[in-house]
Amino acid sequence: MDTDTAHSIPADEAIAVLATNATAGLGAEEVARRRKEYGWNELRAARRVPLWRRIAAQFADALVVLLVAAAVVSAAVWYVERESSAPFEALAILTIVILNSMLSLYQEGRAEEALAALRAMSAPEVTLTRDGKLIRVPSREVVPGDVMLVAEGDAVAADARLIETAGLHTLEAALTGESLPVEKSTEPVRTEARLGDRHSMLFSGTAVSTGHGRAVVTATGMRTELGKIAGMLEETETQLTPLQKDLDRTGKQLGLVVLAIAAVVTATLLALEGIQNVHQVVDVLLFGVALAVAAAPEGLAAVVTVVLSMGVTRMAGRGAIVRKLPAVETLGAATVIASDKTGTLTKNEMTVRAVVTAGQSEEERRLLLTAAALANNAELADGKKHGDPTETALLVAAAEAGLSAGALRAEYRRVGEAPFTSERKRMSTVHEGPGGRVLYLKGAPGSVIPLCTRYGAAPLTGERRAAVLQEVETLAGQALRTLAVAMGDGDKEENLTLLGLVGLIDPPRQEAAAAVATARAAGLRPIMITGDHPATAKAIAREVGIAEAPRVMTGADLDRLEHTDVDVFARVNPEHKLRIVQALQQQGAIVAMTGDGVNDAPALKAADIGVAMGITGTDVSKEAADLVLTDDNFATIVAAVEEGRAVFDNIRKFLRYLLSSNIGEVLTIFFGVVLEGPLGLNVGAGFVLPLLATQILWINLVTDGAPALALGADPASPGLMRRPPRKREEGVINARMSYGIGIIGAVMAAGTLWVMDASMPGGFVEGAGTLAYGRTMAFTTLVLFQILNAFNCRSDERSVFSGLGENRWLLAAAGLSVAAQIAVVYVPLLQTAFQTVPLSAADWLRAATVASSVVAVSEAMKWALRAGLVRVS
Repeated sequence: MDTDTAHSIPADEAIAVLATNATAGLGAEEVARRRKEYGWNELRAARRVPLWRRIAAQFADALVVLLVAAAVVSAAVWYVERESSAPFEALAILTIVILNSMLSLYQEGRAEEALAALRAMSAPEVTLTRDGKLIRVPSREVVPGDVMLVAEGDAVAADARLIETAGLHTLEAALTGESLPVEKSTEPVRTEARLGDRHSMLFSGTAVSTGHGRAVVTATGMRTELGKIAGMLEETETQLTPLQKDLDRTGKQLGLVVLAIAAVVTATLLALEGIQNVHQVVDVLLFGVALAVAAAPEGLAAVVTVVLSMGVTRMAGRGAIVRKLPAVETLGAATVIASDKTGTLTKNEMTVRAVVTAGQSEEERRLLLTAAALANNAELADGKKHGDPTETALLVAAAEAGLSAGALRAEYRRVGEAPFTSERKRMSTVHEGPGGRVLYLKGAPGSVIPLCTRYGAAPLTGERRAAVLQEVETLAGQALRTLAVAMGDGDKEENLTLLGLVGLIDPPRQEAAAAVATARAAGLRPIMITGDHPATAKAIAREVGIAEAPRVMTGADLDRLEHTDVDVFARVNPEHKLRIVQALQQQGAIVAMTGDGVNDAPALKAADIGVAMGITGTDVSKEAADLVLTDDNFATIVAAVEEGRAVFDNIRKFLRYLLSSNIGEVLTIFFGVVLEGPLGLNVGAGFVLPLLATQILWINLVTDGAPALALGADPASPGLMRRPPRKREEGVINARMSYGIGIIGAVMAAGTLWVMDASMPGGFVEGAGTLAYGRTMAFTTLVLFQILNAFNCRSDERSVFSGLGENRWLLAAAGLSVAAQIAVVYVPLLQTAFQTVPLSAADWLRAATVASSVVAVSEAMKWALRAGLVRVS
């Protein structure tokens, strides 16, 4: 139908035009036909970049362009000089460039797949009437003509004409700019009414603030008003996370330094060495560009995206769905978890915890539970609970005592009922049983006890009445909701016999105390926020370990909130949460805040990490949140914090690895050129490069790829949740990392140059090998250095030998890198391309022994840090 006029025609006419049924909705066949006609209810995704353009983008980097150009020149020189049977150097360089591009494409693909999965996990659902039945389906499955039901907290899935409303108001600021809730009705409005005045319509992208209603869908996907706006946007720029921006900035700064070093080395070689022909000029230029390409950490942002996506997947597996990627990195810095009580710290199901009778005998207990099960409208069927939570708790307690509600109700047929009201505060039922007519009653002690004249078998004297009231106070002091249960002959609520008291509570989740303890050990401060009575909140807070003697503040006291050292906020309204978040943030806290209602949305948005409840949460709260819990469990929040810390840790691990390895390469080349004479590298005529361009690029390919990604999949360190949160202002590269990166890079360079020196005549250590042999030894030693360094980088404190086999991906990556290096050393074609010579077992042992020095130095540094001999923050 014409979506621009749906608001102006009567509801029944809209139903007729859309050929649907207001009561039964559409049938399955018609839904399938309309989906084929109208497509899925989703906005058109940004056009996927074609594969050829994505491949071309890999070669758009200036350094890569220079490298390809140099390889082409090298091939041209070969063509003129014909010094070998094929342009092996140029072919090797181009092959490595292609392999690097394939790795980058794989990383980008993994990131896109993870983000797509993330969008699918967080997609909202909608309630529809189809084939006369109410169903919940993902919003993308809605078609025009569907009858949609909306209620408070729901996100509106499509444009729709209202056919029934009850106090319905929607939030339309995102579409029309209207800041106040808009009242809706079924009455038509004038055709020319502007969007904000079309009160008979619901619009996709808006949300229900209060009330409920039914509407028939008039437009889906790009045909909705929101879709029309989206169609005006030609493209949306992909936003990097703060961490990715920080790393991108760091990578560019380091890249400039590396480029400067490469330029200096290249200029020095061209100016000072005996360059005799064009081929040597090409070699020097290739060498300089290769050094810059290999050492510049230009792939940091891509690897970060992959690591973040791994974290998102792991969090989803633990019940926390990440809706906004920056939340992953922010979680690692959280200092406060402000959590709801009901359902998050507790089970969200009432449980009988205490039964008090006159003589505390089993017979009296069974009689009380019989009465509680009969004065009861709840049901237990097929393992499910139906009805009021308090009444279902009483049925469960009766069942645990061997009393079947079904059998009791068959034996004692109900013939009358006086229902619970807020004025009476009690409920009674009358039954015909084996002994005649009997009345059972339960309710608030203050309402039930005055009707009783006996307690058990004895009269309810003044003294005994006082004792019962004292027992009520005792149960209340334990934060138990207390009910009195009584019975009487006949059908009147008078001269009753008090059977006793029942204390109920929504008990803490079994895992809550352990999760709170884990949070506290990690430096996180748990705070409870609840609408419950202060005494109940205080008891639960004490039981789960939030505090031994919890400090409690009520919502009424929030107006004079002068400090935030409060453990429990009780009797608060949702709007109070925003004040609590802001007060905590003003004190420097990084706050994770839970919520489930429409009114929680401002607090969830204001919090550093908004956490919505997946089970009880409204669509509005989920839309506002960064994280959605599929199980509404406090322990899941703590698990998400652990995953957030692990992600940040892993980013630091591979960053430590990449930078220390790259610096090792740069220092090896720089000092190899500067100290060419003392090291004995100036053999024969002309200049000598410590490593060839192809060798540098190969090291970059086999050591910077798979091992770096494997470090991103490293499991969480054992002491991760015993550390304090990282400071908000702390960068990804801190002083301790810089200190370690510099030392490890220097060790790699010194060891590699020593091996090369010892493999050739002259220099500091006399050797007897050829230049090709010396280069092969240095080449292999540097590869082994970097492979072993990957294991060092798993922690800056924990020994490399601790949990060595935990990361199977890293073991596999290391094995793959070693195998690739063996191939380069022994396969004839690769020997020609990379100018290597075969090595003996003794050569490998010497290279591995020298490379293992990086482990020894790293272990010494870690020991010094653990012992407090070196203090670097």
